[in-house]
Amino acid sequence: MNTSTRDPGLPPDSRVACLKTRLGALSLLEGPKEAVREGDLDMKLFNILNDKGRDIVALDPRMDLQEAARILDSKRIGAAVAVNASGKLVGMLSERDIVRLIAEKGADALQLTVADVMTRNVITASPDTSIEDGLERMTDRRIRHLPVMDGDKLVGIVSIGDLVKQKISVAEAEAEAMKQYIVAG
Repeated sequence: MNTSTRDPGLPPDSRVACLKTRLGALSLLEGPKEAVREGDLDMKLFNILNDKGRDIVALDPRMDLQEAARILDSKRIGAAVAVNASGKLVGMLSERDIVRLIAEKGADALQLTVADVMTRNVITASPDTSIEDGLERMTDRRIRHLPVMDGDKLVGIVSIGDLVKQKISVAEAEAEAMKQYIVAG
């Protein structure tokens, strides 16, 4: 399990919300972490979150796009959620949103706020959503990032790359199992 994004001083099933004031970003670590079942080919989004971590970079809707772009760049991510003061998901902002606006309005667009530009009707999924359903939802709606909600609580975010990586891993495991079966044959 990759624990590089988790605080090593915290128990793995802890529920922690910590505000990172640096760059105005909110980082949420959510739990509890459900166990990944061996040989479970019907993987769910919570399995991916357990593997990659549940660290979420969230933007304050009041910050300007220049600051938001700096955060996306420094975190090396393509999108971030926008949350209000109580941590409720209120929108999503991607690099593409920023680039489109600059193309339309020029550099002055960077003075607009995240709230001015963000997608407000965010497509989400639950932790129990299958990888296949997540991929289908992302492909149908032409989105690359999918916030994962447990009820009204934001518990993580997955990218299309995360889902494709998992699908490849499962296919490789199945191929190796088939190879071992033939060799033992």
